[in-house]
Amino acid sequence: MRHERQKTWDLDHQRLSSTLVRADGLIFVGLDVIGDWLTEVNVTSPTGVQEINALDGTKIEADMLDWIEAHAPAR
Repeated sequence: MRHERQKTWDLDHQRLSSTLVRADGLIFVGLDVIGDWLTEVNVTSPTGVQEINALDGTKIEADMLDWIEAHAPAR
């Protein structure tokens, strides 16, 4: 039962967090969760990139920057 409740809680927080950070114009952030608590929204250096690179042997930052440049408003 705990596992199902956790999945629902995680999805609810992801949706809420996504809505809030997008409203602030942010497109890539890291969410730190401890237990049932969202403890931090990291907007300066999300470490998920490093973890994905280490696990998959990739360098996803180039793809991410390409996506950001393609979707960022023109200046």
